[in-house]
Amino acid sequence: VMEEDTGMYCTPRTPKYAKLFHIQPQLDVKTQMLTLEATGAPSLEIDLSHATTTPVQAQAMGDVSVQVEDLGDGATSWLQQVLEISSNNCRLVKIGSQYKRHVAVNPDQKEPLPTSTTTKDDAPPPVVSLADEAPYLLTTEVSLHELNQHLRQRSQDPVDMKRFRPNIVVGSSGIKAWEEDTWKKIRISNVEFWVWQRCGRCTMTTIDRQTLKRGPEPLATLSTFRERDHGQRNFGVHLIPVDPSLSSSPIQLGDTLEVLEYDAERLIEWKKLHG
Repeated sequence: VMEEDTGMYCTPRTPKYAKLFHIQPQLDVKTQMLTLEATGAPSLEIDLSHATTTPVQAQAMGDVSVQVEDLGDGATSWLQQVLEISSNNCRLVKIGSQYKRHVAVNPDQKEPLPTSTTTKDDAPPPVVSLADEAPYLLTTEVSLHELNQHLRQRSQDPVDMKRFRPNIVVGSSGIKAWEEDTWKKIRISNVEFWVWQRCGRCTMTTIDRQTLKRGPEPLATLSTFRERDHGQRNFGVHLIPVDPSLSSSPIQLGDTLEVLEYDAERLIEWKKLHG
């Protein structure tokens, strides 16, 4: 979703767009039928394979200009109704054939891209959609459990995993809290991933998904024991497929994760702080 007048993407970070959290999308991969649902509004169905679109420029994370495809006035009217905004400034867009964008290195994390993700020195970095920095975000239930213990010790309410918006959630069996920080290379199903930079969390985590109420948590508590240099309060790690051609291979509930390689420096840091 982008603003028509500025080209900037719309996110719940902006209070007037907070109800984006209440939109439930479903995509039928085979038919390319996108269905959007929200309480109090009829469902919106869009056939992405046959939709009439208009190319427009949008500003992605890091002020990178990208070409996307506007899905039309009907989708815009639906967003206006659901978000309860007076203007039709929010446009629903999709990635098209001319879209080009690469992963965004967070300079405050100081974690460069794995060198072996490219085959040539001058090859471009891995591609990414309209996500902030990387194509995949992995979190673990055991780390969430420990965060919630810290919250309760500070007389704060626990939070659920929705606050962190991961693509992949790892169960608690066989791993310790924050151990994901130490991984360098993993395999899920038949897909291998580089475990790249840790994810510094922003104010989106402080918005309750149901009530849309904002507060200082869980960032305030993360700051007490998970803050690194430059104010990075980490929860979760970014993943990059080792072989981009396998990035569309299916990963499903119940798959096993195997750690293929550990990051030596991160392992030392983890043992010092959490081991």
